[in-house]
Amino acid sequence: MKRFKIDPDILIAELAELYPEVINFLIYEYQFHCFGCFVSQFETLRQGANVHGIDGKYFEEMLAKVNEMIEKIEQEKLQVISKSGEKLLTKK
Repeated sequence: MKRFKIDPDILIAELAELYPEVINFLIYEYQFHCFGCFVSQFETLRQGANVHGIDGKYFEEMLAKVNEMIEKIEQEKLQVISKSGEKLLTKK
């Protein structure tokens, strides 16, 4: 099974674009409100967290939870793709 993980140095805007599902989690669990800020276009997840006092073990904890969410999202996408492929093969 492939493991999906984000780089902690991903741009905040890029994270929001790739995985909008994590936005509310980060806002409500970590008061990470960087997504609407113009700085999100050139600030990384690590930098944004650091600015808001989320560093060290707290950052690693947050990153682990985000990666768990992303892993689940990606696995669900793979299941949908797999099921779609099965349907295409059986429609002949």
